[in-house]
Amino acid sequence: MQLDNCSQIFTLGPEGTFSDEAAQKIRGDGVIVTYTGTFAEALFRVTEDPDSVAVVPIENSVAGTVAQVQDSLVSNKLVILGEINLLIEYS
Repeated sequence: MQLDNCSQIFTLGPEGTFSDEAAQKIRGDGVIVTYTGTFAEALFRVTEDPDSVAVVPIENSVAGTVAQVQDSLVSNKLVILGEINLLIEYS
């Protein structure tokens, strides 16, 4: 995943969510992780900051496709830069 010019990652908060775990996997030195209240907000914030990316789920093993994310990708005219796979285990 090409993140050379990325200064900020937007993702669903709070700290410790699965989205945060994925963001931490790609976070480089000096890159700020900013938590949002919704996936839609994370994606919208990217449109305001060209040096940022959002880390959001496209699908999950429980609910399948995350419709809010797909709708926001289309409405904000965003593209997917890469994929991060997380092994999610529930106790």
